[in-house]
Amino acid sequence: MSKISYFFVILLFFLSCKGYLAPEPIRIVGSQKEFQHFHPTSNPSQYFVLANRTINFLNVNTPLTLNLSSVLPLEIDFEKVAGNTDTLYVQTASELKLMHLDANAWGELGVIRDLKPCDNFLTMNKFIVIAKGNDVCRTSNEVPTITVYKSDSLAVPVFRIVASRSLVTKSYTLQRYGKTIFVADPIDGLAIYEISATGKLTLISNYPQIKTERIDIFELKKIAVFKTLKGITQYSLADLKNLKELSSVK
Repeated sequence: MSKISYFFVILLFFLSCKGYLAPEPIRIVGSQKEFQHFHPTSNPSQYFVLANRTINFLNVNTPLTLNLSSVLPLEIDFEKVAGNTDTLYVQTASELKLMHLDANAWGELGVIRDLKPCDNFLTMNKFIVIAKGNDVCRTSNEVPTITVYKSDSLAVPVFRIVASRSLVTKSYTLQRYGKTIFVADPIDGLAIYEISATGKLTLISNYPQIKTERIDIFELKKIAVFKTLKGITQYSLADLKNLKELSSVK
């Protein structure tokens, strides 16, 4: 076979395969940055995109082409974020800020001070829960505490403490499940608290043997996955006073 005919055979082969090419991988349009974190928001169709001290929003309604929101990026020295494009909670190295987006510009509505980078927070409807006492960036003799804040208005928020108590574990990780809060530490274990309609905290169970550094909760399935020092363990959440191990990988 001549070189010319061989070339045409190869060309025809590639042309015939053109219709069978795999779809393009998911990509982010509008930026060349290397994104470091994806963090879920309270809106199921959006994710926070955290990189280089900048917070953007990613719209996931069109999965083949992930587009960054046109919302003006919020450039701030952040540790953690929660909320959505309308109301955003931003934890910095020293405080928790409540931000509001108005006319494509971010404005600060309120602040809770005296936080450290390793402190944890979460939002539960009208409450903000903050857990302090992680030894990573606080003194070892500090008593771990969990505090519930409430503001009657997000328009002009004044955060007031409605409940506070000492923790039976340090607050390495913090997660919510319905009306309950999971506080866990790789050394002290897991504690589960219930929060009432008024913000009162009640310890409902304590599992010092479940020493975990990360909790992933699948609320619809009533299942939690704990990352422990020995591996990964899955528990049923059907009875929070008697967690049952379903499986483990060690």
